[in-house]
Amino acid sequence: MSIDKQAVYVERVLQKKSTHFSMTTDVHTGFKVACALRSLSMQEVIEEFASLISQGNTGMLKLLDRIQEENLMGIKKEKKMKIREVNDIYTILEQESPLRDE
Repeated sequence: MSIDKQAVYVERVLQKKSTHFSMTTDVHTGFKVACALRSLSMQEVIEEFASLISQGNTGMLKLLDRIQEENLMGIKKEKKMKIREVNDIYTILEQESPLRDE
């Protein structure tokens, strides 16, 4: 490989990609606290998880398999149901609020 091609390859490998996702407030808070207690950023922890997965780490791949199984069994739907129930509670509170204009 020529020096120019090596430089381009190294540059491509070192480039960062941006990933955006959302999580519930309680999960975010718990994750942030766990990282902070260890003087780690959430970014570096997520990057390490992703790195272990991309390297074929057995433990991380088992975690992916477990998540996949839970999704297939509908456990994910139960989590969404809880969010829907919370939203329903807020709707009821808004409807019953004494501050509401009728």
